[in-house]
Amino acid sequence: MGQGQSACVFTSISAAWASLGQPRPAWQTWQKCAYRPRPIEQAEELDYASDRDTRRPQQPALVGALPAGALDWRPQVLDLRRLGPYYADLAKSRLTGLVVLTAVAGYAMAPAPLDPTTLLLTALGTALVSGAANAVNQCLEVPFDSQMDRTKTRILVRGLISPLHAVSAALVCGGAGVGMLYWGANGLAAALGAVNLVLYTSVYTPMKRLTILNTWLGAVVGAIPPLIGWAGCVGELGAGAGLMALVLYSWQFPHFNALSWNLRPDYSRAGYRMMAVTDPGLCRRVALRHSLAMVAICTAAPALDVTTWTFAADSLPFNGYLVYLEAMGME
Repeated sequence: MGQGQSACVFTSISAAWASLGQPRPAWQTWQKCAYRPRPIEQAEELDYASDRDTRRPQQPALVGALPAGALDWRPQVLDLRRLGPYYADLAKSRLTGLVVLTAVAGYAMAPAPLDPTTLLLTALGTALVSGAANAVNQCLEVPFDSQMDRTKTRILVRGLISPLHAVSAALVCGGAGVGMLYWGANGLAAALGAVNLVLYTSVYTPMKRLTILNTWLGAVVGAIPPLIGWAGCVGELGAGAGLMALVLYSWQFPHFNALSWNLRPDYSRAGYRMMAVTDPGLCRRVALRHSLAMVAICTAAPALDVTTWTFAADSLPFNGYLVYLEAMGME
């Protein structure tokens, strides 16, 4: 019996009770719930209690979210025509160029005759060691580089070359660079290059996520290339080499602290322990201290017979302006 037929039966029974003068039973009110078919359009809009608790509001689309399938596995195809630019990006060519420039400066400042062949091999060896260190650094930091706006377009993050390829290139470049420094210059230059490679890849890189002391160790790594150049020229280290290393060591603090200050959201998101993130006040004070140290170091250069007093006078306005900028940042 359908629901429409049931409603008609209930109505007939109700009329019979009324003719007998009997009170209508309670179930007679059921006729008010008689089935009336609804159009399909209205029936689809009904809110059924059976699935009301299982429904969830539609989530808004995430801004910047990857499209569906973006993380699916796909074969990696190496574009050999782009291999040169890939290697340049892997070695951080601009940073490596600056490292080579400081090594050449160390060679030029050393008190010995200029040998073009030795200078060329020292520069090439330093470039290869620096490129190898940067390649290993990128291999180790892929998960963190992908979270930073500044580094999320690096070739390993984008999957343009494989980590195995990058590590293999780093091993070849590192071995060739140390060998070139040894055979083209001397054992001291090769030892300094090897030590710097290990410090950067095995100590400084993991330390960045552990303690703010990574900045001090990174400054040591950045101060070694002038020593490589000086050693490549004379085979030993003197007061002049130490003074050049001190200049570069102290200069890195106002330079990097200012750079990291503008990248605080990136470093914080990736979990790097930088002074600008964990202790902004210390970041400012350290930058000011080493700006003042630049004045003292450059003034000591002529006293150590590394330069003339003209250098101290010429560098004073630049170092003074650096101190002024850092002092303004303390306010």
